[in-house]
Amino acid sequence: MKKQWLSIVLVLCMVLCMAPATARAEESKTGTLKITVDISGVYEGDNVGDKTFSFEILRKYANYGHYKYVDITIKSGETEHTEYVPVEEGKYVVKQTGHATIDKYDWENASHQPGNTVESKELNVSAGKTERVTVHNFYEIAVTNEITELPIKINGYALNAKVGDIKASTEDQMRVTINKVTIKQRNASGGWDNLAPDATIQADIQYGVEILVNAKPGYTYASLTGDKVTVNGKEASEFENPSTQPGGDMRVFHEFEVLKVVKTVKSIEITTPPTKTEYKAGEKFDPTGMVVTVHYTDGTKAVLPETGYTIFYGDKLTQGQKDVTIQYNDGSGNSDIKVRQTITVGAYEGPHTHTYAGNRWYSDENSHWRQCTDKDCPDPCASATELASHTFVWKVDQAATMTQTGLKHEECTFCSYKRSENTEIPTLRDYAVTVTGGTATVAAGTTITRAMEGVEVTVTADAPETGKVFDKWVVKAGGVTLANETSATTTFTMPGNDVKIESTYKDVKIETTYKDAPPSHTHSYGVYVGMTYTAGNFIYQITSIDTATLGQSKVIGVVAAKKNKITKVTIPDRADCNGYGLNVTAVGDKAFAGCKVLKKLTIGNKVTVIGENAFKKCSKLKTVVIGKAVKTISSKAFIGDNKIKKITFKGKKLKTVKKNAFSKKAKKNIKSKKTKLKGNKKAIKLFKKKLKIK
Repeated sequence: MKKQWLSIVLVLCMVLCMAPATARAEESKTGTLKITVDISGVYEGDNVGDKTFSFEILRKYANYGHYKYVDITIKSGETEHTEYVPVEEGKYVVKQTGHATIDKYDWENASHQPGNTVESKELNVSAGKTERVTVHNFYEIAVTNEITELPIKINGYALNAKVGDIKASTEDQMRVTINKVTIKQRNASGGWDNLAPDATIQADIQYGVEILVNAKPGYTYASLTGDKVTVNGKEASEFENPSTQPGGDMRVFHEFEVLKVVKTVKSIEITTPPTKTEYKAGEKFDPTGMVVTVHYTDGTKAVLPETGYTIFYGDKLTQGQKDVTIQYNDGSGNSDIKVRQTITVGAYEGPHTHTYAGNRWYSDENSHWRQCTDKDCPDPCASATELASHTFVWKVDQAATMTQTGLKHEECTFCSYKRSENTEIPTLRDYAVTVTGGTATVAAGTTITRAMEGVEVTVTADAPETGKVFDKWVVKAGGVTLANETSATTTFTMPGNDVKIESTYKDVKIETTYKDAPPSHTHSYGVYVGMTYTAGNFIYQITSIDTATLGQSKVIGVVAAKKNKITKVTIPDRADCNGYGLNVTAVGDKAFAGCKVLKKLTIGNKVTVIGENAFKKCSKLKTVVIGKAVKTISSKAFIGDNKIKKITFKGKKLKTVKKNAFSKKAKKNIKSKKTKLKGNKKAIKLFKKKLKIK
């Protein structure tokens, strides 16, 4: 019975040894290290079999310490392999400790990416996240049969393990064989005693291993030195070449790490409070007199030294603070075993005055505020001022396209605090635009039948039949709001759905007013005031019917197909409709706005008025000829036309030029004579006066 109880106790010791010093991390607090190992320099035709590489994962506690060992095997015929290693939240370094020995090849080095030939860079693993490291192993063809390295791996060394179960291997080193392995125990006199195979490994005892190694026929080992001999990734304690012991060409001896029985911590408590528990804001917590006791799961307890715990929130105490946190120090810095010491913190007493330098803001998920920027401020929290809630707007980080989703986040307009980062923007799509009795175009003047959400769409009604005039637009589907539903040309913003619009017309009774006496009969041309028609590349609108055979019209636009192609415009003196004579006496508002390739413009000699925005943003316009009859150049008529080199005035009837008819840059060019003014001197003088150009 006593032997059975002893066995149970030994098993429990093994379990406790394998357990971490603190409570195990919750499953939700684990992440993953993705370790990829590959080889290069080995010819594809060489079948080198399975290749095993050994790694040690180091975790940062107070310093970096051992966390776990990992072996990764590249299968025969392959050149790389990846292992996903679950780890607790924390900071890690991955280090290759052993490499495969490949016959006929010499290993050069291992490059850790990110990192160097020794180890990876620090990898910060968060819960549910994966950090990646790739280790490239470089080989070159061996030029001799010399044995240049000897990596040995020991398996089975653990508490309560049988000596006979401890094995040694040469980690794919094909040039040697292991002849004998002897496990030894240090004796009282400092020497070493051989252990029997049925002996067991105990805690707090120094053990070692002696390994006799033979070189395979055809291989030499005379130049092999101890710094190239490793046991479990560490340089061997002793190396004899040649061996002084019979049975081996070489002798390797290595001292094992002394194993300890580690107790698992259950909790800590403050068994004696500190001498001082009352403070003023800005003071530092003083642990003098405080006794912290640790309780283990086996029912035992002990007093912790000051290095056995960490004090949080004790450096600069703040007014109203009720406690400080005492956390068990397991080396990781994030132990869940903690206790609170109650304190009282009153108002700061001293000469300090809060300062608020710069424009620095502090924030949490709900609010932002300013606080004292003096690094020696005794109570920064009490200095908080200008507290306000965030005001969020969406900001696009990566615009979506028709084939790829985008990304956006919310950002406070005041302090730039971000939330909802990496929110996906769906891929863009277009929607149908159906116009009955008209056409739809986009800004460039291109006729369309589909448009993406947010695009401004222009719709233009077809010319009415004889005896009718445009009435209004009717939205049949899509729920859009038109800029002006009673205008034959109007705009709307494309929604995220299909749109259907229809133009409607009404009958018109023409009451013709003649300047001279009406004819004895009614003309049969079928024209009327307000009627639009096309002549050549331009669209006109009838403005008056003066006699039975002659009236007036104004040019109101360019046919859609020509708007982005026309480079030269000449406004004619006359543009007839259905045989009815019509003098062109005006250029309508926005008639040629946005003709981006227009270079030369000539205004006809019947035109008296150039309308608002008539030639707005004709960005390549260089030459302008103003006709003999022009009296008025309206507001913003040539706004945005900053490359005009010459303006010629053919007549002297000019009376009105709005001061904003041209942009500031264009007027500056006129003043500096980069833009030349030619023709009638009276017209030029008035032109410069109205534009306030001296």
